[in-house]
Amino acid sequence: MAVGEPVHVLITQCLQNDFLLNLNCRLHLPDAAAGKLLIHPDSGREFTRRRGRRLLDARTQRAGPLGRLLTATVGQRLAGGGWGVLHLVNVRDWHVPSPEYDAERAAYGSHCEAGTWGADYPEALVDLLDPTRTRPGRAGGPPFDPRGHRRGSVVVHHVHSNTVFDLRRDASGGHGSELGAVLDAIAAEHDGQDIRVVVVGVYTDIKIQLLLHSLRTSFPARQIVVSDSLTASVTLERHLAALDFADKVLRVEVMHGVSDLARLLGAEPGEDEELESAAGAVAFADYAEYFQAKQRIISYEDAQLRGYRQQVIGRLRATVRLVNLTNIFLIVCGVLTVGASVALAAVAAVTPRGVPVALPAVALGLSTVQLVSVFLRRPAQGLIQLLGEETIFRMSLESRSLRLALARYHLTTPDALRPDAESTARTDLLRRQVDVLAELDRIDFDRFERLGLGLASPATEPAAPGLAGPEARPATVGTGQSGGT
Repeated sequence: MAVGEPVHVLITQCLQNDFLLNLNCRLHLPDAAAGKLLIHPDSGREFTRRRGRRLLDARTQRAGPLGRLLTATVGQRLAGGGWGVLHLVNVRDWHVPSPEYDAERAAYGSHCEAGTWGADYPEALVDLLDPTRTRPGRAGGPPFDPRGHRRGSVVVHHVHSNTVFDLRRDASGGHGSELGAVLDAIAAEHDGQDIRVVVVGVYTDIKIQLLLHSLRTSFPARQIVVSDSLTASVTLERHLAALDFADKVLRVEVMHGVSDLARLLGAEPGEDEELESAAGAVAFADYAEYFQAKQRIISYEDAQLRGYRQQVIGRLRATVRLVNLTNIFLIVCGVLTVGASVALAAVAAVTPRGVPVALPAVALGLSTVQLVSVFLRRPAQGLIQLLGEETIFRMSLESRSLRLALARYHLTTPDALRPDAESTARTDLLRRQVDVLAELDRIDFDRFERLGLGLASPATEPAAPGLAGPEARPATVGTGQSGGT
């Protein structure tokens, strides 16, 4: 290896049949998530099913995003190309009978049991993930070796992990896992060199996220990159949230696209247009700005609510003082009335003809009404009114924040800033979406009115310039168009 050449480390996480192809495994990914890794978006192919397994021909898998990345990096080096050494580190979930696996199996079902089809790599990608045919667990396979097995400029490492924490240290500070042993060997071999790490694989929000955290704190890499195109999770929300955490907290670079990832790993994909277009349709970069806008909106909402509370606190204190004075007055009146009732009752008992018997009863009734009003009705009404006002204000802020987010999404795109037919359609869609939100608000405020709060609905606010108000347009949902958040 020439002096000054970077060292590339490609870590694949749980690229196994149980997660990608085995429908009988409770931890298998949805079709969209698995297809994102294995099927080129322009191929028009899809999974078929038979006997609880997804089926996909080998040619489609090799032409998919994951297959193309491995071909452009591992395959190119096996053919004598590429730049620098590539350490291919394949982390596999791997379970043997043990109390730990019994507990995990009870929670998630059987998965990735040692030596089974489900724990192995997809067959169409085995030549690229295990070009040295040295993966442990296969018949006649060699034992684990942290130094890996070299073929040309590719060093292949197969790592087994029986926990979500792939990179662990023991009590003495040494490696407590196979991955730790492999990374220690890589760091020792290339001490002082430029080490670049790329992570791909499945369960972005669990396995990938924990691995990135461990790499950031325990491995001396100059650059750590995670691919948004070649990682996946059960839902898109969980996938994006994990990437957001990696970007903002772990300071890990989130890279979109397969060709750029291949170049980072020392490969030259050339003019392979299919490799350029192999990335998934959903890019984290497209959502990063949305996350930032959402956070700004939430911060604005919180600031407004705090300001409102500062305004309300004076009114609340004045209301509490007034309620206390009113209660004291009513208590005094009640005590006096009760005392008068007792005195009148005594006089009526002595001189029944002088004082009617009904008079003490009426006075006692009035005192009871006063006391009930003091201790039950008035404080309850005041509390309900205050809570209702704050609830209404919070709901109004949340509704406004959502409308503002929709408006920003639709109206600040490059197309919207240059009016054309498409921008007009997006504006019309925004009107319909705002109408739906206004109708939902109206339903909520109607319920508040039925509870007797008597608070006015904000649906009567004037519409923003250029947008129809909720009274001017029916509450309909746009069809045949996309673009909502």
